[in-house]
Amino acid sequence: MRVEWVFQHNSVGLKALNYMGTNDYAQPGMNNGRSYDVWVMGCIGCEILVWLKHGVAGVRQFRNNRRHVEGGPWRVKMIVYNFHCGEDIDDLQPAVRDVLLEAKNDGGLLRGIAELFGGYAYL
Repeated sequence: MRVEWVFQHNSVGLKALNYMGTNDYAQPGMNNGRSYDVWVMGCIGCEILVWLKHGVAGVRQFRNNRRHVEGGPWRVKMIVYNFHCGEDIDDLQPAVRDVLLEAKNDGGLLRGIAELFGGYAYL
């Protein structure tokens, strides 16, 4: 697990809070509940597809391909690895779309897994 930093604004200024975890699977709009659970399962399904086709190195590359910089609060730049690139659920990262298209065109087991996780709904 990675160590990430969060900045909290207080009356004195900004202070860094260290915490464990990741928001790689964050859903657009950060909703909680069942829709969030389904979104996370889809993200994990994409990583399974990449792992089956390209192994561990492919999963690392897939994560790097999702890397982008967002402006955070107080103009702090954040490096994120989300599966989406906007506030709408249809705004998938190009790397995610590529994985789903590759699975769809590959057929067999990969296509079946992509269908199981509902990935075609976003293509």
